[in-house]
Amino acid sequence: MTTRIVDVAHTAAAHHTPAGPHQDLDAARQAVATGLDVDDAAELIHGDRLRLGDAAGNRPWLHTAVCRVQRMNRALGCSPGPETEQLVNDSLSGPNTAQRNMLEATAGPVGSRAGCQFPGRGRPPRPGSAVAAIPAA
Repeated sequence: MTTRIVDVAHTAAAHHTPAGPHQDLDAARQAVATGLDVDDAAELIHGDRLRLGDAAGNRPWLHTAVCRVQRMNRALGCSPGPETEQLVNDSLSGPNTAQRNMLEATAGPVGSRAGCQFPGRGRPPRPGSAVAAIPAA
């Protein structure tokens, strides 16, 4: 039953996130929240959360989503899938570089306290990965 709910939440988020006549970011946000309530370790839904933050242009929310993926993978003792790594890379290297750099510069200490490591800050991520292992505090 959990898998079906996650699949439906993913389908709804994927339908409502892209720009176009069906875009409804509130509906996509609700679908993501429902999916994470049911299974907070569903990488598929975390990917939807990253896409949603990127589509909304909400950099702080996007960084929070990256932190959550990092914490989840650390807790599970696994690496994210290649699709998730690519999605993080693509989302964090969006077109608004000046805004992103300013956010990363100001959010760095907050992210550090939260146990997150953004690409380019602190220790380097493993080659080819923006979702790096979080260093021990």
